[in-house]
Amino acid sequence: MNKMGNSKTVYRTILRPLLIVLLVEIVLMTGSYWLLGINGQLNKNARDILIQQTENRKSYLQNEMIQKWSNLSTISQTIVVPNNF
Repeated sequence: MNKMGNSKTVYRTILRPLLIVLLVEIVLMTGSYWLLGINGQLNKNARDILIQQTENRKSYLQNEMIQKWSNLSTISQTIVVPNNF
């Protein structure tokens, strides 16, 4: 036999089982994704993360505003009050 004939059969012998295993894995992963409700859980997790990030940002901004605006003594000295008051 020639070398090309043997290499094709070896190639096909290895490739076909690998493709079959790959297809089985794809079917199992897709099936588990839909049957176990992973899609809904991922959406819920994303929503929860967004809510938590928003709350963290709110707290950060509140703290920054308190720190920036609580010390007004230096600014109050520069404010000129009209004599009419």
